[in-house]
Amino acid sequence: MNKNKVEKFIPIALDIIQEVEIANEKNEVPDVYNGYIASFGASIVQSGLLTTVAFFERDNNNTKQDRRKIVNAIFSIIKKVDKKYENEDSLLRCLIKYKSSIDDIEDDIICAAIALKLALRTFEFIEE
Repeated sequence: MNKNKVEKFIPIALDIIQEVEIANEKNEVPDVYNGYIASFGASIVQSGLLTTVAFFERDNNNTKQDRRKIVNAIFSIIKKVDKKYENEDSLLRCLIKYKSSIDDIEDDIICAAIALKLALRTFEFIEE
């Protein structure tokens, strides 16, 4: 984890939270997203990056909110910083395509996830 990179990603994350509609028009975030972002990092440690991203990108109607928004937000942060990914449509496909440099991408993903987690803390969480 690169502290400077996380700090660079936080302002981007604040905007992305609105863009991917994690926050509503009143700047409120359903509290379930706090759990989703917390479990994202833990899942990377336990299951690995590809498995975690595949799980979070999967459409699941049994979840309270769309957890894909977490991965979309993380990938949007990375795409704003590194233009080489701007034409990619999914983080999982991007990881597979750039498998030879997965360590660099993983560092960006972890930093973006931390920035997203910190940025989310500036919003009011609401129960649903």
